[in-house]
Amino acid sequence: MITGLIEPSDGEILFRGEPIRRNRIFHRQRLGYVPEEPHLYTHVTGLEYLEMVGELRCLPSRSTARKIQELLRLFGLFPERYTSISAYSKGMRQKILISAALLHNLELVVLDEPFSGLDVSTSFILRDLVSDSRAKAKSSSSARLSSKLSSASVPASSFFTRAKWLPTIPSGT
Repeated sequence: MITGLIEPSDGEILFRGEPIRRNRIFHRQRLGYVPEEPHLYTHVTGLEYLEMVGELRCLPSRSTARKIQELLRLFGLFPERYTSISAYSKGMRQKILISAALLHNLELVVLDEPFSGLDVSTSFILRDLVSDSRAKAKSSSSARLSSKLSSASVPASSFFTRAKWLPTIPSGT
């Protein structure tokens, strides 16, 4: 419901004190969402998909290109950036979805089973990103993490976090 994909049966979902149904575009421009199942356009490459997401969000092309490169490197997809998504494993597709959700400065990030299909090292990277966002809690952004894998997840106190999500990604990571 918070993503605006399902209507509440009763009451309303507020974002910045306003019902999200009043201005869904405004809400979605500030929301990053990673669904459990990675449904992507499989006829494009990982790089093309991320570029398309950046264009659809009207992000500045130069800084978006840099961020895409950093995210691809961070998640180990840089060597496969020109490979069609149809050839990606479930974990690689999940990494593309996570990268797409992190392309712009978000106020709300919803991660539904983000560890699904991820290898152990990427699970640690993602867990550290969520934990780091808690430590840098200086803005009104939020991170929501949903996972059945409690051992791979961050503590329950991290489920709703006031934090700036990924302000920068160190180059060469």
